[in-house]
Amino acid sequence: MLLGGRQTLAQRVALCRTAGQLSVLLSGAAFDLGDFPGAYAHLLTAEQLGREVGDHALLASVRAIQTMVALWDGDLSMALSYAQDGRRYATNGGQRAVLAIRGEARALARMGDPSGFFEALRRAERARPGHYQPPDDPYEAWWSYNPADFELYTGISLLWLGQPADAEPHARQAIASYQDLPSQFQTGSNPAQARIIIGSPELSVVDVADVA
Repeated sequence: MLLGGRQTLAQRVALCRTAGQLSVLLSGAAFDLGDFPGAYAHLLTAEQLGREVGDHALLASVRAIQTMVALWDGDLSMALSYAQDGRRYATNGGQRAVLAIRGEARALARMGDPSGFFEALRRAERARPGHYQPPDDPYEAWWSYNPADFELYTGISLLWLGQPADAEPHARQAIASYQDLPSQFQTGSNPAQARIIIGSPELSVVDVADVA
């Protein structure tokens, strides 16, 4: 019935939301393959669907991933703009923390702006949930806030700013926090990035950018 176009209004909204979420996931796959134009195309689809149904949580996730793609595509000003614009769509503190620590803070660190970075970090700290509850929805878990990522991205940003001694405690805390996450939310790459911060304080900003 759904594929035949005989949906109720609620079913149409649900289908648009699901299609938007799938487009976000496809953008992540394109990003992992180094296909930045493809990632942007999927994100544009997700944004259009999110606007169609007024889903601010979906739009916030779009901005978060757009920020990540722009950051690694070398467009730092656009990464910062995406993250800042995402604030108006963030529906909870976790989303605001993600936009601040993954987007604003990292873009500002890459720009060599320590004062801007620390302001974004304070914004993320104010927004982060006092008690972390892993989301039940795998889609939400893919991009939403967790305390391990928070520490990792803080450490990476500090390393980019040339502060390896300050970065190391955050990297160690990230490793410990990843071990505490439920197994379905654990990945091998993020703890590996944290270990690089600890084991290679002599790495240059460019070196770390290539691996983190």
